Amino acid sequence: MFGGANGFHWFSSEAEAAQFLRSELWNWLPDDDTNEWVLSVYFDALKTTSRIEDDWLIDVSEQQDDVLVVWHGQFDALVNGTDRFAASVVDDFSNLARGPGMQGVDLQGFIEYLAVFRGEVKRGT
Repeated sequence: MFGGANGFHWFSSEAEAAQFLRSELWNWLPDDDTNEWVLSVYFDALKTTSRIEDDWLIDVSEQQDDVLVVWHGQFDALVNGTDRFAASVVDDFSNLARGPGMQGVDLQGFIEYLAVFRGEVKRGT
């Protein structure tokens, strides 16, 4: 893994992220029957590809709700708020930190915010 904070993990490549979902994520979760089944769902989805794509993510998410990938993309896309989810995270951080926008905001502060992010924006869009 290249880095991460809380539920956000970042990788040097899409293939590395796929490998994390195939095998490494499961070392962090309790060893029980539910997680074994969820592991098999992810493993089957990634058996023939290393692409993180919405079609199989939606399928996997519909089958279970223990391990969800709610967003995927490049760190720059998250910081720049290039889609609705990323924009809401950036807006929430900006509103809590200094007011609207990421201009002049220390990236380390944003990463620290991600460490306490719980999947919901506190303010913002």
